[in-house]
Amino acid sequence: MNSPFSVANIYASHIGYAISLAIMIYLFRGSIENYLSNNSKEQNLDPVKKKELLILRISSAITVTLLLTFIGISSMVSLIAGAISAYAVPKFLENRRRQKYVESFDQSLVEALTGVASSLKAGLTILGSLEVSVNNSPAVFSKQISLAIKEHRFGKPLEEALDGVRKRIGTPHANIAFGALIIGNQIGGNLPEILNKIVQTIRERERVAGKLDSLTAQGRTQSVLLCSAPPVIGVLMYLWDPEKIALFTDTFAGQILLTLAISLELIGIYATKKTMELDI
Repeated sequence: MNSPFSVANIYASHIGYAISLAIMIYLFRGSIENYLSNNSKEQNLDPVKKKELLILRISSAITVTLLLTFIGISSMVSLIAGAISAYAVPKFLENRRRQKYVESFDQSLVEALTGVASSLKAGLTILGSLEVSVNNSPAVFSKQISLAIKEHRFGKPLEEALDGVRKRIGTPHANIAFGALIIGNQIGGNLPEILNKIVQTIRERERVAGKLDSLTAQGRTQSVLLCSAPPVIGVLMYLWDPEKIALFTDTFAGQILLTLAISLELIGIYATKKTMELDI
C-alpha cells in the first residue's frame, strides 16, 4: 500500500507536469502569433527571420512531445512526433501566410488595374501610371510595385521588374495582368482597353468562385464533421472507459495502431481538402 507521502509525490509530479505543459502551450501559441505578426505585418514575401523560425521550431517540438507524453504515448514516439512537428508547423504557417498574401493581392488587382488604365487613358506612360498607382492602390499592391520601380531605377529593365512581381505572386490573375503590362510596354497597343477586359475577367472569376463556394458549403461542413468524428469519439471513449483506451497508449501494438490511425486521419483530411478545392 502506498504511503501518503508517495501518493502526494505522485499527485505533485502530475500537477507539475500539467503546469509545464500548459506553459509550453501558452509559449507555443505566443511564438506562432509572433511569427505571423513579424513576418506578415509588412505584407511582403521576404524570407522568415532565422531567430523566429528557430524559436517556433523548438516550441512546437517541445509542446508536441510533452502533450503526447502526457496522454500516455511512449517517449520514443513522442520525440519522433515532436521532431516532425518542428518541421511541419513552420512549413504549414508559411504556406498559410503566403496563401493569405496572394489572396489579398488578387483582391487588390481590380482597383489597382482600374487606376492604371485610367492613368494610361490620361496620357501617362506605363511607368508613370504605375508610380501613380503606388499612392492610390491597396498597400499589398503598392509594395510590390514600389519594389519593381526601385529595381527599374537601379538599372533593371521595366519588363524584368514586372516579371519579378509576376513570379513572386504566381497567381493566374497576376500572370494575366502583369503579362499584359509587359507585352504592352514592349509592343504597345490599346493597353487601357486590355486592362479593362482583364478587370472584367477577374470580376467574373470572383463571381463564379463565390457561387462555387456557396454550392460546396454543405459538402465542406460534412467533411469537417466527418474528419472531426474520430478524435471526438476517442475522447468520449476515454472518458467512458479509460482502461480500454489505455490499451492504445500502454502497449506497443496499441501505440502502433494509434499512430496508424492518426496518420490515416491526417491523410483523410488532406485528401478531403484537395477534393473540395475547385479550380476555375
